[in-house]
Amino acid sequence: MGYLPENIPLYGWMRVRAYLDFVARAKKIPAGQRAQEIDRVAASVGLDQEMGKIVRWLSKGYRQRVGLAQALLGDPPILILDEPTIGLDPIQIREIRNLIKSFSRNRTVILSTHILPEVSEICDRVIIINKGTIVAEDTPANLTKSFGKSTRCQLVVRAPAAEVTTLLTSFPGVLTARPAADSVNGETAVIIEASPGKDIRPALARAVFEKGWDLLELRPIHVSLEDVFIDLVTEEIEESSASEGLEKMEVAS
Repeated sequence: MGYLPENIPLYGWMRVRAYLDFVARAKKIPAGQRAQEIDRVAASVGLDQEMGKIVRWLSKGYRQRVGLAQALLGDPPILILDEPTIGLDPIQIREIRNLIKSFSRNRTVILSTHILPEVSEICDRVIIINKGTIVAEDTPANLTKSFGKSTRCQLVVRAPAAEVTTLLTSFPGVLTARPAADSVNGETAVIIEASPGKDIRPALARAVFEKGWDLLELRPIHVSLEDVFIDLVTEEIEESSASEGLEKMEVAS
């Protein structure tokens, strides 16, 4: 099993090849295979030109690659990565993301992260854990489809904000309506949450036209994994608080 911790225990004074040789020895890779195995993992993570450099002088992105290389030594069937893209710039994140995708072709990769857009980009299956308990497990697509508490859309009209708010607060199926941005040039943008499974856009468009307003935009906002995570964790907190309150009442009685 290969493991990349969030804080990689690299020895800054060693050169990259020497460090990987040290890890290969620790993993008991036979002496006759070490050089070939080190070259293999170095090529797989793009370290070919960095092997003679001292670790501490590498960029954050390349230190992350060294961490990935040491995890890959021995060609483990299971790879565990803890926050592999944290602290990287957007270009480095994309490069590491592509590397992780390539690793998953012939092994199981377990990715632990709080960066949920990364999960959507990389993972085939998601497990959401809250306080040590699994609260959801499915594909990213199924999670966003099944756990959204509401359907959302964005409305942009050329009309006074107060009148738009009055319309939406009494509109059938609308749960909440909040400004998406400050009104500019008479345009009002609103994020609308509607009852789950209810598409209010056709009726809303008709209402806007009946008011004589210009409809500039009316588009759905898809539920993200971040929305699902917040919904699930919030539910857990609310249920926990309710349970604690009941226990206190029972004690008091």
